[in-house]
Amino acid sequence: QNISYQHGCAVRFAGDEFFLFTESDKIHLLQGINEQLNNEVNKYNAFSHRPYAISFASGYDTFNPEEETIDDVIRKLDQKMYEKKREFYAEHTELNRRKR
Repeated sequence: QNISYQHGCAVRFAGDEFFLFTESDKIHLLQGINEQLNNEVNKYNAFSHRPYAISFASGYDTFNPEEETIDDVIRKLDQKMYEKKREFYAEHTELNRRKR
């Protein structure tokens, strides 16, 4: 919530998928926003005292409406998110509920 107020507008896309729309077209700024989001989740996990930890996979990129459709962008972001997810589960096989 803090991050969306600072950088744009968060919108639920599907059950557990969200988009954060921002006016930035600079990939390094998008990387910084993603790092902030990671930091906020890590802080929550450190201080929540819950028996579980929250995690997420993310994908980010720029969008040029003159060259791509919104469907193209959603497909591209989905691909990037699943790449991150594969990397995470490759490093944390014990957390992969699909391989149990």
